[in-house]
Amino acid sequence: RCTPALPHHTVVAMAPIEMESELHELRKGMKRHGELIDQLRTVLQGEQERISMSETAAAAEKAKLEELAMGFRSMKVLRQQDVHNIGLLRTDITALEERCTSLATKLE
Repeated sequence: RCTPALPHHTVVAMAPIEMESELHELRKGMKRHGELIDQLRTVLQGEQERISMSETAAAAEKAKLEELAMGFRSMKVLRQQDVHNIGLLRTDITALEERCTSLATKLE
């Protein structure tokens, strides 16, 4: 196909209008991208705050669990001491029974 040739001054006159239109579209696109970037920053900031709160909560829970673990270890030590003390009491009771038996025998 052949397109009719436009006079030179017509082509030159159209170029700035087309460039201006393209520039306008580019500016609109850049503005939209800027708005999207701002929205993403807001979302990212919200996520960072949420993560920070989760980390704080996790640290508090960890501290509670460590405290519980320490309490259980203390209870285990106390229980072992109680078992040992019960053993000593049994030994003392047995010794007392033997003395009582011995005294009863002497009194007869």
